[in-house]
Amino acid sequence: MRRFVVAAAVAKAAVVIVAVATDPCGPLRRSWREAFRPVRTSARSLIIGAGEGSAGSRTLIQWIANATFRPTTVGHWLRTYPPQSTAGPAYRRAVRAIAALRPQDHASFDYTVFDHATAVGAILDTPVPQFFPYIFQSYPNARVILAVRNASDWVRRRREVHKVRAVRPFAVLDKPLLTAAGRWNPSRLRPDAIGDVLAYEAHNLLVRCLV
Repeated sequence: MRRFVVAAAVAKAAVVIVAVATDPCGPLRRSWREAFRPVRTSARSLIIGAGEGSAGSRTLIQWIANATFRPTTVGHWLRTYPPQSTAGPAYRRAVRAIAALRPQDHASFDYTVFDHATAVGAILDTPVPQFFPYIFQSYPNARVILAVRNASDWVRRRREVHKVRAVRPFAVLDKPLLTAAGRWNPSRLRPDAIGDVLAYEAHNLLVRCLV
């Protein structure tokens, strides 16, 4: 593994090396575990699709729902696959509850609400990526799948498919998800909008570090 230098600025033009880290994600994982203590944890080995939408979600749905090792019902936004799953109503209630959260309520919410939809063994797409750190820490036995694509292609795809409803990565940190979805309009962005490319890559890196 490449070695990373951790440095701290001690003056306007001076930097001092304080440590050499072989695991650059270690401090992030420790900080998050100390900062967020779940209201409740679940022992379920839930499959969490941590990747943003428009990065192969539908392919993942088909693979997970029909996987020979463990076929299961998949929750994707407000739908379940197969559609006739009896877990549909409970799953949709869980998704709506998370989507309605205000930033000040993030830490006190019980993210094991997906346990009410016992037939749903995998969850993908909004609001899962946006709340991944909370959900993952509430399901310590979870298995995580991170589907990615070229960041510029991802921004372009969001612009084409989700005209006004897509949620920019990290937008829920300071506003409710449903409000954030109405304020970020990818159709008005350049396909190579650098801020959104950076946000997408930062999300994927965060997932890798936490897992």
